[in-house]
Order: sequence, then C-alpha cells, then structure tokens
Amino acid sequence: MPSRPASSPARERRSRTVHSSPRAAANRRGNRAPNSLSPACEEQAKDPGLTQPLLTEQPPASTREPCYLAVRLWAVNSFSQIAMKAEVVFRVFMIFRPHGEAQRVLPADGSRISEQQSTTALVDALPTLQVRNGKTISTDWEFKRLRDGHLLRDGEQTALPFPRDDSGFSSDVAILTSLITAEITLDLNLRKFPFDSCMLALALFLPKMKDSMYEFVCDPQLLVRSERIAPSPQGQGIFQMKPKEELGAALCEWEVLSTAVDGTRCAEDQTMATFRVMLKRLPHFWEMKYVWRPFVISSLACLTCIFHPTEIGNRLDTTLSLLLTLTAINYTASDKLPALPYCTALDDFHAACHSVVLLVIAENTIFHVICLMGPGCPADAGDLLFWTDKLCLLLIGISWAWYYFWFSRRSFS
Repeated sequence: MPSRPASSPARERRSRTVHSSPRAAANRRGNRAPNSLSPACEEQAKDPGLTQPLLTEQPPASTREPCYLAVRLWAVNSFSQIAMKAEVVFRVFMIFRPHGEAQRVLPADGSRISEQQSTTALVDALPTLQVRNGKTISTDWEFKRLRDGHLLRDGEQTALPFPRDDSGFSSDVAILTSLITAEITLDLNLRKFPFDSCMLALALFLPKMKDSMYEFVCDPQLLVRSERIAPSPQGQGIFQMKPKEELGAALCEWEVLSTAVDGTRCAEDQTMATFRVMLKRLPHFWEMKYVWRPFVISSLACLTCIFHPTEIGNRLDTTLSLLLTLTAINYTASDKLPALPYCTALDDFHAACHSVVLLVIAENTIFHVICLMGPGCPADAGDLLFWTDKLCLLLIGISWAWYYFWFSRRSFS
C-alpha cells in the first residue's frame, strides 16, 4: 500500500474540515453548478499531494453504480401562472444493476413486481426518486428484468457500460418504471416583459441513503426498444413528450419551444437530473390587453385640446375618466400575476400611462389659470395662448408615442 505524501499542518487542517458539516455541505451543493467539482475535488486538483480523510470525503463518481435515466411527460393536469405551480404526470425509467433483495427477487422475463407486491426490504434495495422543486402527490412503480438495454454509438448497438465490478451487484440488468404525479414550482421570468416565456423544469434526485450507491447517467444515446426509448431520428431520446393535444387543456395557450436535459453524468455529492421544457404563450396575451389598450387610452388624454383652455370642466371630466380606466386595467393585470416583491416592466409601463394623463391634467390646469389671470383668452386661431396649449399637448403626445415605440421594441424584439 503506497504511503501518503507529506503535507503541511495547514493542509491537514483543511483536509479535516472538508465536508465536516452537513449544513456547509448542503450550502456548497446549492451554490455550485450542476457539473462542477466538489470542494474536496477542487482542492485536491490544485494540490495533488493533499489527501482527504476516508470517513468524511464523498466517494468519487467511479465508486457509485450507474443508473441510466429516461423521462416521458404524460400530462399537465393544471398550470397556474398566478400560483406559479403546475401539476404534471410523468413516467421515469431507471435502468441499473440490482443488489441485495432486489437481486434475489428479480423476476424472470415477462414477469414484473408492482408496488402493491413489494416488501420493505425490496423498497430499501431499489433507487427511490424524489422531486426537488415540488412535492410528490402519488407514485406507482413496476420492477422487472431488462434484456434489450443498449447505447447507440456510431450507428452500432453496444451493451450498457457498468464499469464497477462489485460482488454486491449482479450481472443482470433491471428497470424500474415509475408513474409519478407531482406538483412542481414553475420558473417564470416575471422581470422581463411580456411574461410570455416559462420554464417547466422537473428536477429529480435520490435520497441520501440511496445516493451513496447510485448516480444518474443521462445518456442521449440510450436505446430500449421494449419501452420505446430511442435517440433521434428513430425516437425522441431520453426526454419524451406526448403531443400537445394529449398533454391536456392546461397548455392550450402555450407552445413548446425546446426541451433540454441538464447533465450527462450527474455525479455530485447528491446526484440530480433536471429535465426542462421551454414554453411560450400564443398569442401575445399581455401585449394586446395590457400594453396596447392602456397606450390608446392614455393617448386620448392629449385630445383634450379640442376643448378651449377655459373649459376646464370638460377637460377634467375626460382626463379623470381615462385615469380611472387605466387604474382598473392596472388592477386587472396585477390579478393575472403572482404577488411579487418587486416592480415588473409592465408596472413601469402602467406608471408611465398614469404619468401621461396626470401631465395632461397639470397642463390643462396651468393654461386655465393663465387664462383666468390674463386680460382675456379669445378662442380665435390667431391667439398665441390658444396655439401654445395645443403645441404643448402635441409635444406630450409625440413623446408618449416615442416611449411606446421604444418599449415595444425592447419587449417584443
């Protein structure tokens, strides 16, 4: 057995503190990218002579049994942008080598063990999934033997690689198929208008007691013909979706832009795989109801120039009615969004609409006061004050149209 290289006392202290606190380890996992190295691996990469205590270090990726993963999205039962939650139904395929009780009761070809037929010892031996960004409502799984699991490399089928040779694992390959209904949290981009993009992410991980045994492998070249899993162009890969018409009415106004799988080999301190669906709303719901209409209504305030500056009553009746209409639209738009601790771009636009109407009210009041204080205010076309009033309202209208054009280009380009 080779001896450990000498290290300084400072390095020994650092090696003893790595992964010493579960809370610190959890914080490091939360702030690290999906495929980044653990702090212990990073420190050892900087200094090859640094060794970690055997009792505290996380096992490297090569010591854990691969568990090949595939997901099929079946339905979206509900989709609420206000609650920022969606209820989804999906099927997960986990391909692995069984051990312990799972190896002993592995059924023959054509037979399977359902969740109702399982025992506590079998459940402890199988990998168990949990949803990270939500909560599981119900599960139903089946366990059986797998004969046709392959990887497609350069057009050739190769056997699934299981590099570790451990007597605790059999040479047989099993598949665990789980039908899961879960309520997940939506990833909405509510700062950037028009709120038409949304990410439906499904983050799956293993509990800690199972995580030290298995690691997820998301290989896009996985081929299992018995479960209709095949890479493109023969199939959809390891992340499959039912057609939009079959996903349910909850996605009737959304279009699927793309799908993605986060991580090819998830070998972190706690293995996790994320399956993402990018959605886009059709048509521009927010643009038509809560941008174009407020712009037109606020622009009507500039048409108060048809009244003479001395007719302050008609002008105030018009502008105050427009102001109340804009306030109602603003409250309606707020009801379509969750309670947010910050102002969105739509809030800024509605504030600009109110500012335009208030500016017109201030302009009308100022010119009315000037008319009252002056020697008189004739309504003929040659009156300087009369045309100055119209010019001010025209400049307000032009500035407002320019702001709307800039906002539209920034938001919808």
